[in-house]
Amino acid sequence: MSMKKLNISYSRHKNGFLYCQIYFDGTKANFSTGIKVNEREWLNGKPKGKNSVQVQKKLNSLKAELQKCFDYLKMKNEHEQTVFTPQELKDFYLKKHINNAVKPQKSVLDILSELTESKLSEGIIKPQSKVRSQTKINNIKRYFESIDNLRIGFDEIDYSFLEKMIKFLREENFTTKKIQAPKKNTYLKKYIQFLTEGNEYALQKGYCNKMIPKYRKFKSDASETHYLMMNELKDLINLDLSKHNDSELSKVRDLFVFMAYTGFLWSDCLAFNPKEHIITSHDGTKVFAKPRVKTGSYQHIPVFPEAKRILEKYNYQLPLGTEQIYNKKIKAICELIGVPNAKTVTMRSGRRTAGMIWLYSGIRLEVVSKMLGHKNLSTTQRHYAKILNESVLAETAHLINLPHETPQVQSIDPNEMIALMKEQNKLLKLIAQNQNQ
Repeated sequence: MSMKKLNISYSRHKNGFLYCQIYFDGTKANFSTGIKVNEREWLNGKPKGKNSVQVQKKLNSLKAELQKCFDYLKMKNEHEQTVFTPQELKDFYLKKHINNAVKPQKSVLDILSELTESKLSEGIIKPQSKVRSQTKINNIKRYFESIDNLRIGFDEIDYSFLEKMIKFLREENFTTKKIQAPKKNTYLKKYIQFLTEGNEYALQKGYCNKMIPKYRKFKSDASETHYLMMNELKDLINLDLSKHNDSELSKVRDLFVFMAYTGFLWSDCLAFNPKEHIITSHDGTKVFAKPRVKTGSYQHIPVFPEAKRILEKYNYQLPLGTEQIYNKKIKAICELIGVPNAKTVTMRSGRRTAGMIWLYSGIRLEVVSKMLGHKNLSTTQRHYAKILNESVLAETAHLINLPHETPQVQSIDPNEMIALMKEQNKLLKLIAQNQNQ
């Protein structure tokens, strides 16, 4: 007996899952593919949108496997002079691919709760950690309630969704003060890490079909990184720490000062190698020439006397410790010298201090951008918008006859400013030489 050609089509059910229909010999059978798409991602029997290629590949793979099963059963039944139905083809396919069958999808909240219970039962986390995880789940749930969708799945989360969720978590009044403060990026990042971990667990269990996009955009908080003015930095350098019992305070202070004269981040200090990253220019000037760990862009910075002094003090081995501990101690040190908002200062503030001092000292924005190792000038403009705006006011005030108060930063030592300007000219020549080479 001859059989007609196998026909396969797909349709989207109201529950969001794609269903496969197999049809031949006047009969048909349906089953769920386990693939879920939004209504806007499915049009006229075909996937649409940014995930369309991925979905289409899965459907093509499923079709190819069904065709193989159909050809096998056709050959087998022609030999035995029998006829099989679409239902038998469906059963044969599902039995053969039972290990690869996608399980019914679960909501994000269900998956995060299941993951937490699983880790607790396996002894991976302690009961205290479960409480913290449950707090995150409850706060995420509040966002889902605000968009009236408690059953949202990982397959429905895109970059725009994550942006809106982070904005909600940043602005919503939670009982935990750590989440209230916009500058507490660490806690917002933990929500993304928690979601990512849940997403990976869901993929392993077959509850979803794709990874959520990577989200690292916390730029709105970048301008809140505190920095020290030149007079505050000098007070920090001259502060007598010998009367304090903590011998590590001196190391913390010295490393911060080094970062304030190099623009290094903590990761750059960890990767610093004086033999590789200090070069001598044609006129004999010592220069830091080092790729940033974060971006790979090179920083070109003159070895200022304070940076050189600290390197020599520690025999060119930077006094590194634990960043978290250093962040706590630099706050305490800044409180001793009366820095406003000292509690917002971290070791990262050393790099911000470097950029601010260089700009206030008259070094052009383009040169500061090179010194900091920014890939784009717009990055420098964004991070230092405040000082650039102040510069505009200072240089244009006379045009509209407005009195302009001399900013606090004018207390910089004139001799030091002259020295910085000389270093700027040397740096410009060095950059030009490197570009020509």
